[in-house]
Amino acid sequence: MTRPLQPPWLLPLHHLLILLSFLAPPSPTRRRLSLLLIPLTFIPVLLRPISTDPAASYGAATTWVITLRAITVHLFSTPYPELVHRRETDPVDIASLSLLRKLEWTVSLLFSPRLIGFSQRPQPSRPNDAPSESTPTPSRITFILRALLHSALLYLAIDLGRCYTLTQAYTLPLGDPLFQLPSETSALHLRLLNLAAQGTSAWCFISLQYHLLSLLFVLFGSSPASWPPLFGSLSDASSLTKLWGGVWHQLLRTTIAPWGRAVGQVAGWAMGDYGQRGTIGYRIVIVMTGFALSGLGHAAAVWG
Repeated sequence: MTRPLQPPWLLPLHHLLILLSFLAPPSPTRRRLSLLLIPLTFIPVLLRPISTDPAASYGAATTWVITLRAITVHLFSTPYPELVHRRETDPVDIASLSLLRKLEWTVSLLFSPRLIGFSQRPQPSRPNDAPSESTPTPSRITFILRALLHSALLYLAIDLGRCYTLTQAYTLPLGDPLFQLPSETSALHLRLLNLAAQGTSAWCFISLQYHLLSLLFVLFGSSPASWPPLFGSLSDASSLTKLWGGVWHQLLRTTIAPWGRAVGQVAGWAMGDYGQRGTIGYRIVIVMTGFALSGLGHAAAVWG
């Protein structure tokens, strides 16, 4: 039995509400309404697929990333998100900006990876997040040309992976008589090929979004230094810590870290000396909270 599809206006409404939650004048009422309405409009997006195509529904459900980002900013920015500004271009009083400038600030706050260049951001987790004089920054033209080339290659790779995936029986609608889940008895090379196609497509999709966003922002004046490489070098993945903290993308770090610190503070009260800030117990709680939120988000996208 297939689930009913969501109305076509639901997802745009959810995104519009997120934008309006930052464009409205700051006030306690705005915070309360945002923390109420953003989750309420996201739940039906999650519960009802946007299409009978599983890939399209998964793509729509990945809006959990921006949804959680918006909720996090509203909840943990004290007293209001307007205090989070770009060091070089934005004044501290973001609320005084024109509507167009505040829209630009909102999009930057929600989509700029790792808050590079903003007044409130965590310490860099890897060297290329903090460019130095020894790390030359490409010129704007060079950066744009590279982003265009990488975007074209990534799109081609996604298209090839998608073409292969659509030939598999498990991508058919659930009601189709030919639908069949992958079997554990399938040949090993076929299972590895499916794994490679899915994994590569996901990696390319994340990278493509990053390159397109960086291209858009740099075209409208952002510094190329604010958009360092999304992934680190595999040669640096000598441990799990370095793999997840340096090689893999850090797009969720500024979103999840405040939740980890909040849970860590609560755990510190319960764990006594073993859970105080700076201890191993405190760091473990933060890491486990981050992985739990990430896992729930990815599971929600698969469900959607």
